[in-house]
Amino acid sequence: MPGASKTSILVVDDDPSLLVIVRLSLERNGGFTVHVARSVPEALALLETRTFEAVVSDYLMQPVNGIEFHALLRAQDTTVPFILFTSMPLDTFIPSLFDGVLTRYLSKEEGLADSCAALARTIRDACGASGQGRE
Repeated sequence: MPGASKTSILVVDDDPSLLVIVRLSLERNGGFTVHVARSVPEALALLETRTFEAVVSDYLMQPVNGIEFHALLRAQDTTVPFILFTSMPLDTFIPSLFDGVLTRYLSKEEGLADSCAALARTIRDACGASGQGRE
C-alpha cells in the first residue's frame, strides 16, 4: 500500500556480507525498513537516536554477545521485541529461554533464503503479538 508506514527494525551482526543479504531480503521481500549495525556498541549508539519496532541480533559477536546485548536492552527498560538470529544450536540457549532472559530464537541453519523468510514472519509475529511492536 503506497504511503504505508514500514516496520523499522535493527539488525546486528558482525558479518558484513550477511548484513547486506539480510537487509536486502527483509526490505525487498518483507517490506521492512532495515538499519544495520556491525557490533553491539554501534547498535546501542543507533538506539540512542532512533526507535525500532524490533531488534534482530546474532549471538557470537565481540565485544558483547547477543545474550549480553539483550540484557543491556532490558536493563535500560527497553521492551522492543528481540530476536536472536544465529547459527548456534538451540540447546546452547535453552537455559536462557527457560530463565526468561531470551524470548525469541531463530536459526540461520536451513539456508539463508529460507532463514530470511522465517525471520520476516518472526518479526511480524513479534510486532503483532504486542500490538505496538513491544513484548
